[in-house]
Amino acid sequence: MNIHTGYPQNSRVNFTAMKKSQFSGIDFSVVEKFKAPIEKFNTMEDFQNWAGGKYKELVSRDFGGRDDVVVNQRHNMGKEWNYMLMADGGSYTPSERLLIFNGITKDLKPDDNTYMPSFNKIVLSKTMKNLGLDLDADRKHQFDFGKIYRTNLKEYYSKEIDSDFTGWAIIPSRNNDRVNFNDNVRKLQSISNTHWCTKSTHAKPYLAEGDFHLYFEKGEPKIAMRFDDDVAIEFQGVSNDDRLIPEYFDVLEKYVQDNDIVLVDKAKQEFELSAKNRDLARDIEDKIGNAVRTKDYEKILNYMKISTKKDENGKLILSHYEIPNGFDYKVIDINEDDLLKNVSAIEGNADFTRSRITGFGNIKYIGGNANFAGMTLEDLGKIEEIGGNADFRYAKINTMGNLQKIGKDLILDYADYKDLYSLRFVGGRIRQGYGTIPKTQLMSIKTN
Repeated sequence: MNIHTGYPQNSRVNFTAMKKSQFSGIDFSVVEKFKAPIEKFNTMEDFQNWAGGKYKELVSRDFGGRDDVVVNQRHNMGKEWNYMLMADGGSYTPSERLLIFNGITKDLKPDDNTYMPSFNKIVLSKTMKNLGLDLDADRKHQFDFGKIYRTNLKEYYSKEIDSDFTGWAIIPSRNNDRVNFNDNVRKLQSISNTHWCTKSTHAKPYLAEGDFHLYFEKGEPKIAMRFDDDVAIEFQGVSNDDRLIPEYFDVLEKYVQDNDIVLVDKAKQEFELSAKNRDLARDIEDKIGNAVRTKDYEKILNYMKISTKKDENGKLILSHYEIPNGFDYKVIDINEDDLLKNVSAIEGNADFTRSRITGFGNIKYIGGNANFAGMTLEDLGKIEEIGGNADFRYAKINTMGNLQKIGKDLILDYADYKDLYSLRFVGGRIRQGYGTIPKTQLMSIKTN
């Protein structure tokens, strides 16, 4: 050990540029992954100083996130990682810190909701030790540090939940296991589905209230049910929207019945909606199963009591459009965008508030009221005219697309738009409320 630098003895001055042959293990991987300018280094200390600079740049980066809760989680967890990596008198060299922090953050995108993994000293030590052994055997060994660490973290907190495990597991609440509360929080974060808020921020407050019950299928979390004391107050499927596909609702229903679980009113309503969803999906399979498998969209729409006819170009005109409360086309493997792709007009009312569409395809005309409340879309596609009211409350839509005419009221309460310039006429009132639409755009619209 070099007593002046704290780095290995081979950090002595060479007075010549360093060569790759002088690096091994983690250091060699850092040289390769970050294209270190080793021609500028005379000593190992030069290399470590360079790695320390790169590390400081990385930890100061804003990793963003689609939702505010993810932005905050990444920021706070990043600070914790930095603090722990710098603690204990520098247990990790600058090059090791660079490799570690880059590994746990490289897959974080500013427009997604991937959480930064939590810090665990034991798991990190194990990961680094095993990686060191692999690199000693083959210094060009290829690896994904972030993926290895996350896998090790999950295994650490869920030793009884391996890749073959299918069944229910219970994470005890603070009242039921005070001694291991913090470990249980980290365990819940580790084994939660990536779409669940318990993957990070909500694990601690939820376990402070009650137990957490999870159903796994071959090691993958499929159902989560949280409690307040001994009463179930919420359940979620993998999509985190209170809707369970039929096969998993059957699992939940049996578990609730077998264990005499009491549901509060909100959870009971969600439960009943999922039951209707399951029953409707089974009725669809029984009556028009072949139409679903062959993607006969007209027959599917007719089953939903939506009448259809064809225009001169062979495209569909619908009598109206709505989705039954609690139903989701994805449970019968139907993409709603494809369902409406061949539709040119809707003669009556169109309610998209429970819709999962990402665009409006070839629809040009809606004859009745159109309800877009709460939707988030880029634009309204090819829609040119709405005959009745157009309700955009709480909606986020970038532009109106081709929309020029609204027959009755335009409702924009709490709406968020950037461009209304295509709109030329509104037959009724314009209700803006607390929206963010510039008044200069509203003034350009003709009204009765």
